[in-house]
Amino acid sequence: MSLLGTIHGFYLRALAMLPSYAARHHVRGILLAGHCYGPMDPVSNIILSTVWYDANFPLPVADRGMQAHDILDTLTMLRVVTSSLHGLIALLHANSGKHLPLHEILKYLCYRKCDLATMLQPHLHRSSPNPFASAAAAARHPQASAWATFLSSLAPTKLDQIRSSMISATANNTALSYESLTQIYNILREETRTAMILPAPRLCRTAVSILTRKREAYAHQQSFIRGRIEQLLLEYARRHPSETKYDLDFICGVAVTVTGHQDQCYHVNFMAATKSTSKNTLFFAEFWWAYQDQSKPSVCCPLPQPYTMGRCYYGQESARKLAYPDDSIDYFSHDITHGGLDDTEGILDTDFLYFDSERDVELAKVLQRMGKKEEVMQRSSTGRRAEWTAGVPLC
Repeated sequence: MSLLGTIHGFYLRALAMLPSYAARHHVRGILLAGHCYGPMDPVSNIILSTVWYDANFPLPVADRGMQAHDILDTLTMLRVVTSSLHGLIALLHANSGKHLPLHEILKYLCYRKCDLATMLQPHLHRSSPNPFASAAAAARHPQASAWATFLSSLAPTKLDQIRSSMISATANNTALSYESLTQIYNILREETRTAMILPAPRLCRTAVSILTRKREAYAHQQSFIRGRIEQLLLEYARRHPSETKYDLDFICGVAVTVTGHQDQCYHVNFMAATKSTSKNTLFFAEFWWAYQDQSKPSVCCPLPQPYTMGRCYYGQESARKLAYPDDSIDYFSHDITHGGLDDTEGILDTDFLYFDSERDVELAKVLQRMGKKEEVMQRSSTGRRAEWTAGVPLC
């Protein structure tokens, strides 16, 4: 569980490294394919895998209607964090050629801080055996075969170019320049020339309606939370007049707790940047949506790096998944999320936001089943209303 907290910190650092107002465009890539195993340090690997996925498997034009760049839950980030850990474990198994005790692997990952770059050097630019194939499969990468092939075949000169583009930002804890990010994008787009595209799955009308409703619900929640955070940033600027004003870039985690009298407490991690710099800063906010007391105090403060998650895990069924300003019990007591790791195994609401009508065959099947179930319920309801109207007693 400590490793999961460490890896989550890597993701927050990677999000902060991406230039503000560009990072939001890579949220999809991070959540779906931004894994931390690979030929460089974990933070650089996250950026590498994210940009590679965005460059080679972008959403089709027909699916780009919604700007779903905010992470309005905690489960989607936890899922990619867990996927990265599964990938790291599988990578060590494959590299050793034998099944190692899990406890020894976890100890080694803690010791190495998940950085396997030195160990993996002999396996780069080799097609067989390819340890990245096991890692990508274990991590459930959406393009596992293509990703593993790319990692094993990446030419040393190209890897050096990518590394040199990142080294200044990683060493100095600053944001990547737009020029560096563009260069990395062009290299990765060039490296993966072909991508197998499956026939576009056809959704029935009811399935399309379900997809639309889920996206509308997201947009409604997004508008509410962004509005509150923008208010809090204005209040923060008034309380700290000597600091440069921060503007909200994107939200990277939301936990909602319902307290007495149906009051809702929101804990939010978000990235914000000043107009004078492209570097994002992680913030924490706490605010309320209260039925009775509308004047409950709110909290809004930046969090300094390194981002230590300080997770309070009680097992597979409960987990804390946000970064907090301190170790106050006031925060911990409100953020024990029931379900924990177990809740990341199935389809999440975020998956519907990033539905790819050309490649997401399994999600299309889920939507079709949901649509058929809804149609059956609608026909049943219509039949019962007809019986009631006709005066036929209902069973």
